Amino acid sequence: MEFRKDKKCLLKYRRFLHWLDKDMIGKSQTFIEDDIAQKLVDYESTLKKHGLKTALGTIEEVSDGKYLLGASG
Repeated sequence: MEFRKDKKCLLKYRRFLHWLDKDMIGKSQTFIEDDIAQKLVDYESTLKKHGLKTALGTIEEVSDGKYLLGASG
């Protein structure tokens, strides 16, 4: 119910599904996984190249990364 109330996240989710429907129909699961992984690598390298930090990146600098992974799990 909370997800449906969050209009921004719902819109982003729908855009993601439309992208999958438009560009990934007929592609193998491996291809889709690789494409998503590459987009994440590109995103992270762009942030790093230009010295941009996201809220999570700032938190990771302050906290131990292993702790964050355990807490999020």
